[in-house]
Amino acid sequence: MLYSGQAIVLKRRAFKENDFLATILSKEHGKIDLVVKSGAKITSKLASPLSGIYCVEFTAASGRELDRLTFSSIIERFDSIETNWDARIQAIQITEIIDRLISEKSADQEIYNQTLEALRALNNLKNEKVGKLLVYRFLWLLLYKLGTGPETKSCVNCKNNENLSNFSFSHGGMLCATCRQADDSAQNIPAAALAMLSSSKLSNGWTSADDISLFIKIARLWGEQHTHRPIKSLNF
Repeated sequence: MLYSGQAIVLKRRAFKENDFLATILSKEHGKIDLVVKSGAKITSKLASPLSGIYCVEFTAASGRELDRLTFSSIIERFDSIETNWDARIQAIQITEIIDRLISEKSADQEIYNQTLEALRALNNLKNEKVGKLLVYRFLWLLLYKLGTGPETKSCVNCKNNENLSNFSFSHGGMLCATCRQADDSAQNIPAAALAMLSSSKLSNGWTSADDISLFIKIARLWGEQHTHRPIKSLNF
């Protein structure tokens, strides 16, 4: 059976002889591993659209164990990512986050759109530090989407949604000023940083270096505690 759709190329790797495996995130079909027959050959017409982090259209044939790519064409390139080393590393981090956290063939259009939005935003960025923030914002929002994000709208102890002041890893989110004594190791959170923690937007024009560093620290540690597979590229 043939099926087709739109997808983001996540990675490719050697498979058998002249073949390779491509992992894509499809808008319609979720994350898929596809065999690209003779893809390692210079003459292959299927290989080029899968050689970078691109948005592609594709057709595949269902197989007993692995599906096989039969057509591919680039819809959208991210030229700045291709030519900027820092942006390329950050794009690899985004695609590895998806590859590690998303189950195969579990389609979710919101996750697909969020991934495409992140790559487009990264492609238009000129600041490496903002790019790093973008990666951790992407991870943070994806963890929420998958049901493993912390509580940031109200106190995890008393459920009060006012005077939120500290983030507790052990309690699973924000503590109010009254309950902060419940965790001596809780991290103090300024109001601007709290806005970053609780926002559902990928990017919102944050500029404070201290708030950005604090958010990245919390997102990194929370991600390490709540992802069952380590995201190795975040150590780059």
